[in-house]
Amino acid sequence: TYVNISGRFFANATEANRYTIAATAGTLRDLYLKLDTVPGGVTTRIITLFKNAGSTALTCTVTSAATTCSDTTNEVAVVAGDTLTWKSTVTGSPTNTTTNTAVNFLPNTATESFYSGGSADTNLSNATTEYITLAGQGTPLSTETQSQSVIPAAGTITAMYVLLGATPGGAATRDFTIMLNGSAQTMTCNVGSGATTCNTTSNPVTIAAGDRVSVRS
Repeated sequence: TYVNISGRFFANATEANRYTIAATAGTLRDLYLKLDTVPGGVTTRIITLFKNAGSTALTCTVTSAATTCSDTTNEVAVVAGDTLTWKSTVTGSPTNTTTNTAVNFLPNTATESFYSGGSADTNLSNATTEYITLAGQGTPLSTETQSQSVIPAAGTITAMYVLLGATPGGAATRDFTIMLNGSAQTMTCNVGSGATTCNTTSNPVTIAAGDRVSVRS
């Protein structure tokens, strides 16, 4: 099964349902995993970073009587647009458990990082405007204030990447727009009828500490 790089949500058997998109280049390293319950018996649990649907060297294994593991040796380089997930595999039939995972991201450009949000397992409406949280996974909502993320430090949103689970189809398209303190900004991108992605680096959005941000669909 697969889980998101960031945020908390149920594991899913389909990797594409748990993608995180890197919005800037950098390196992922220092993986730490904690289980709430030991695997038990002679079983194990293994977590591996997948990049663009392929396994990487960043991985660790929780043995039968343990609840933690780490990998502070391997590093994985990413570029903007890469898709990322954690893949969870097992040996034997370990006890069911919840997990907590952490990893360090070192940007190629100092001070850059990225937020990752999504609609989790909920399809976007094809009839009404909805809002998506900028950080973490959550059900798209029709009230923008209920999807806002509070930004703790000043900065600039310089890029936006969007990946859909299916094309809009027919003559339909989907527009995605950054919202700042309840107001639509000029940073927007459009997913065409036969596409599943869009991205933009145009019209950066300046953020102050305490500002509230969401994404309008």
